[in-house]
Amino acid sequence: SESNPARKAARWFLDWEVNVQGTHIKVFDNFILLCILFSTIGMAYDTPLNDPDDTVTKLVRKSDSIFSYIFIFEMSVKLFAMGLIWGPDAYLRSGWNVLDGIVVAVSIIGLVYPGTGGFLKTLRILRAFRPLRVISRNENLKVVVQTMFASMPDLLTLIFVTSFFLLIFALFFVSFLSGKLYQCEAPAYLGDEGVKMSLDLNEFATPLCLGTNATHQACPHGRYLVSELADSRQKVEWIDESLTCQQSLQNSYCPHSSPDLTVPWKRPTWDTPICIGRCNPTVQEEDSETWKSRAWLCEANFKSVEELPSACKGANSEPYLASMTAEEQRGRTFVEQMTRELVMPCGGTTAASTAVSCRQAFCPEEASAAKKAECKENCERHPHFCWETCSADAGSTSCKACRSECEAQCQCSDFCEPLIKDAALCYEQGGKWVPMLSQNFNNIFNSLLTLFEIMSTEGWVDVMYAASDSTGYYLQPQRDAALGMAPF
Repeated sequence: SESNPARKAARWFLDWEVNVQGTHIKVFDNFILLCILFSTIGMAYDTPLNDPDDTVTKLVRKSDSIFSYIFIFEMSVKLFAMGLIWGPDAYLRSGWNVLDGIVVAVSIIGLVYPGTGGFLKTLRILRAFRPLRVISRNENLKVVVQTMFASMPDLLTLIFVTSFFLLIFALFFVSFLSGKLYQCEAPAYLGDEGVKMSLDLNEFATPLCLGTNATHQACPHGRYLVSELADSRQKVEWIDESLTCQQSLQNSYCPHSSPDLTVPWKRPTWDTPICIGRCNPTVQEEDSETWKSRAWLCEANFKSVEELPSACKGANSEPYLASMTAEEQRGRTFVEQMTRELVMPCGGTTAASTAVSCRQAFCPEEASAAKKAECKENCERHPHFCWETCSADAGSTSCKACRSECEAQCQCSDFCEPLIKDAALCYEQGGKWVPMLSQNFNNIFNSLLTLFEIMSTEGWVDVMYAASDSTGYYLQPQRDAALGMAPF
C-alpha cells in the first residue's frame, strides 16, 4: 500500500537530493549514471582474448559483478517504490523500465550461471544495452528517441521506395553480371607468362596426361611456345603434344607429375566441361558406410579433438612430424583431402578405359534411370555446356561426347564441379578460377547486398572496374571489355 514503510523508504531513497551551489541533484540517479559509465568502459575494454590472469582483466571482470549487484539493488528499490504492474507509475508501465529489467535479468543469469558456453554466451551480448539506460535518465535524450520513433512511418515509406529501386537494379545486374566476375589466378611456378587463355589460343582445350589413380590429378600434355612476330605481336602455340606423356612431362614443369600419368586425353571442344573433383564431408556423412571403404580417397570427418592438426609454430618441422600421433596424422590427411582439387574428365568418354574420371572415382555406383533422364534433359537444355558445339550440329560426334561429359558430371554433382572455356583452361594449366572481388551479383540477395554496400561508397570503384572488364560466363576478363557497365 501507499503507507507501507518499505515503499515510503524506497521512494525517499529515489527522491533523495542534495543542494550543490543552488542546484538540486538526485543522488541515487546520478550514482547509477556513474555506475553505467564505468560499467560501459569496462565492457569496452574486456575481450575474450584478454589474459585472464592479468591484473587489469581481473579487476574489470570483478567490477562487472559488483555493478551487476548495484543494478539489481536499483531495480529492487524501484519495484518497492513503484510496484510491478498495478498503479499508474508501476515499473512495467514504462518501456524504459522494461529495458532496464531485461538488462538486469541478464546480469542475474550471468551471476547464477557463471559459465561461458552455449546459449549463455549469446545471452550476455544483451549487456551491450546497458549504455541505453542512460536515455531513460535524461529528458533531452528521451525527446530525441521519441522523435525518431515518431518519424518512423515516413522513414519506412522512404525505405520502401529506395528498396524498390534497389531491387530493380539488383535484378538488372543479376541478369548481366551473374557468374561473370571471375578470373584465373595463375600459379607462381609459371612465372610472368602465366596461364594462356582463349585470347591467346582461340577456342582451345588443353591436352592432358591422365592417371590410372584418382588421387593423381592430370598434368598438361605438352607446353605452349611464345614467339615474337614482326609487328611486335606475340604468337602462342601448343607444342610437344606428339610426344608420349612421360616424354612431355620431362620437358615441362608440373608440380604433381607422377609416373602414373600415362594416358593422353583432350576435351572434344572448348565448351566441353572438365571436372574439378572435391571431397564432400556433408554428403559422405549421409552415406558413411559406403565411404568407409573409400578412406583412401576421402577420409571421414574429425571424430575427436586429438585429430585436429596443430597450428603452432614448427608444426611442419621434421622433428614434430616424426613424433606426431596417429590421430593427428589422420586429421592432417583429412584436411589435405578436403582442400585438394583434382582435375580430371567428368566421364572420360573419349579417354582410354584405364583413365580415371570424376564420376568413376567419386560416384562408381550406377545412377538411377530417373537421374539419368533428368541429367540428359538438363544437358540438352544447358545454356553454356556444349551449346556452341551442339548448335552447329547436334548429331556430331563432338556434340555427343560433350553431352556425355555433361551428363557424367550431373550424375555426380556433389563431388564434381564442371568448368568450360577459360575457366577450364585455367585449371588444366595449373591455375585456379577465383572471384575477382569479395562482392558479386550471382543471386538476388548478393546483388542487393553489393548495391547496398557501394551506396555507402565502399568498394564501388573496384566493382565498377570489375564490371567494365567482364566478358562472359567462364571467360577471362579483359581490360574495358564492357565499358557500357561503368555508368551503372
